[in-house]
Amino acid sequence: MAFYLRKGFNFGPIRINLSKSGLGVSAGVKGARLGVNSRGQSYVHGGRHGLYYRKNLSSFNPSPGGTGNSIGRRALEESEIFTDTGLTYLPKSMGKPDFSLPPLFQKVGNSKLVIGFMLIFIALFVGAIEAKIILGIMGAAMIFWNQKNKKISKNFHQSAANLLQLEPSDQTAANWDHYTEKIALKDQERLALHCVVNWLEKQIQEGEIIPIHNIQNFLKVEPKTLEGLILLLYKDAVESVLADHQLSEEEESLISDIEVKWNIATPVVQEEKKLIAAFKRLREIQFEELKPLDKADSDQLLYFEAEGRLLNLRVLDTWQQNRVRYKNMGYKLEMEGRLSISEQSFGITAGRDSRFYRIREVEDIYLSSENGVIEIFLQNRKSPVIISSPRLFEFSAILQKIVDQ
Repeated sequence: MAFYLRKGFNFGPIRINLSKSGLGVSAGVKGARLGVNSRGQSYVHGGRHGLYYRKNLSSFNPSPGGTGNSIGRRALEESEIFTDTGLTYLPKSMGKPDFSLPPLFQKVGNSKLVIGFMLIFIALFVGAIEAKIILGIMGAAMIFWNQKNKKISKNFHQSAANLLQLEPSDQTAANWDHYTEKIALKDQERLALHCVVNWLEKQIQEGEIIPIHNIQNFLKVEPKTLEGLILLLYKDAVESVLADHQLSEEEESLISDIEVKWNIATPVVQEEKKLIAAFKRLREIQFEELKPLDKADSDQLLYFEAEGRLLNLRVLDTWQQNRVRYKNMGYKLEMEGRLSISEQSFGITAGRDSRFYRIREVEDIYLSSENGVIEIFLQNRKSPVIISSPRLFEFSAILQKIVDQ
């Protein structure tokens, strides 16, 4: 089964911001991306470990009839720093290891070649025979060294080109030995690291997973480095199959194959499977008939009930520097209790207090598993209703289904 991504699937008005990598395109900075928020505003977003930076790209809307002072206001950018206040139920999927590959190719300069020719040229005008011979030998040695290293570099390039494009069935010790017989040991170690990455990615793309010990036996890569690379590629694969919000049986089988043949640690597998199961359940609910809960103490039919929190996104702090207005944003708790969804309303109850909203007023649903919240936009309400719950995916899917009825 070939590994591919399907496009264009969504859950009606539900717009999903996939947590780990986010929807959007690379912004050219590690951990950053471009995107459009739930209000349709473009932004650059980045960060990790509970601290996130967001820069709005269109934060100023000029009013008609503005004066010259509006020019100064227009130049004032607005940036948001989102701080995790610990109030949301975030997915517990373990983070990716940080890793950067060293450059594969090392450029051979021409400085020694130029120096070699200069020494030979100078030797032509030197009168002393001894000096002429010494300069000539030094110049020739420089030229020879340069040409030798260029030949080594050419052999390395050819070997790398052949090895990096090998199909899974050809990723063998015999092919490795054949293509690296003319390569120095130190260069083989650098090439082996890149081969691991390319080969494992190729296995995922082709849907043909090879037991990791098959290549571990002849590719000399540090065990800890190899373990980190495997974990990184495995998590990338999980993200990819979830990026279109569909998880086919073939894709699920591929992920299971990776877990077994690449010896993924059990705790990692368990956390990733929780995220996979959540997305899978999100899809399944769309095709199931909703059945009311058996609640004798309720005067209306309930379709969902679970613990949760009603939150409010607020400005925690603000300051201005270098014509940029910074806002430190974070969630504040409004109410914690039991979430519920009926045919007519959804909301939360905490003791004698409750907050409910009419289903018919729902205009938009925005699920962000990155932040562990769902934003629900209502008619005649400027700010969304923000909810977090351990069963966030199920809550959003059932709410969507009720809204569509």
